[in-house]
Amino acid sequence: MSAKRILVISILALFCFSPMQGPLSSHLQADDGVLEASSVSLEILMMGNSYTSANSLDSIVDGVMSAASNSANVTSLSGGGMRLSQHSSNVGTAGHQWNTTLNNGVWDWVVLQDQSQIPGFPRAHQEWISSKNGAVQLAQTIDAKGADSVLMMTWGRRDGDSVNTQRFPDFSTMQDELEAGYLDYRDNMSSHGDVWVAPVGLAFEHIHDQIIANGGTPTNSGNTFYDLYSSDGSHPSISGSYLAGLVIYATITGDDPVGLSHSTSLSNSVVLELQQAAAATVFNETAHLVVPLANIFNWK
Repeated sequence: MSAKRILVISILALFCFSPMQGPLSSHLQADDGVLEASSVSLEILMMGNSYTSANSLDSIVDGVMSAASNSANVTSLSGGGMRLSQHSSNVGTAGHQWNTTLNNGVWDWVVLQDQSQIPGFPRAHQEWISSKNGAVQLAQTIDAKGADSVLMMTWGRRDGDSVNTQRFPDFSTMQDELEAGYLDYRDNMSSHGDVWVAPVGLAFEHIHDQIIANGGTPTNSGNTFYDLYSSDGSHPSISGSYLAGLVIYATITGDDPVGLSHSTSLSNSVVLELQQAAAATVFNETAHLVVPLANIFNWK
């Protein structure tokens, strides 16, 4: 268990077992210094593949943090098609860029993104087992460095996976399988420190399902869901990457992204829609994915 988790639990226990003296509002006012956001910069490392490198997701996360007046340094390590097993192997290789970056930095959060199909594979599939083992090894190393792991749950392909049509015939089926896979990764990693899930794929699903609820067809060109993807129907467009950045921001900070300014090429109306989707997903629709407890107090 990380030091910040122990500290937060200790404070909560103190609140529960100490007698109240005066009204709660007075008590909170006396502790204003505790509730204020930390001025210390958040150190965030991202490990992923082309889903992470597309549109420079690290820069987008940094931009969202800056828009919220949160100081952050965001670094990315990625390579085409990389699996969590490969990230783990790189981290375990002395002198490798992955190894030196993780070990020489003072990280608060390490965001991990697996290859786009593997989390949804059957649990007996060797690729899934290798990714799960890599995730566990990464969590152990990350925890030893005093950081928390954040799994970036990715999204189903817009029209399903043409290579694995039986397993992933459409977006919704693929998203369900990916969600289950990432949650199983989390559960296997949880004995090695704090592990959180940034439900980016579920924010895609929120927009997808909202279009259906309004009588539309998500896979029709020109709507918000369709436009989350680049032309291949797999990699994110700028709006897909911006949505991912918002979900990561909301997951790590526990703060609502609605109303933040932006410097993207997206229209203000699209930005607001994406901000609302991220907030609804993280705070209203994913009770099974707890936002980091430390964020209640904005502590590092």
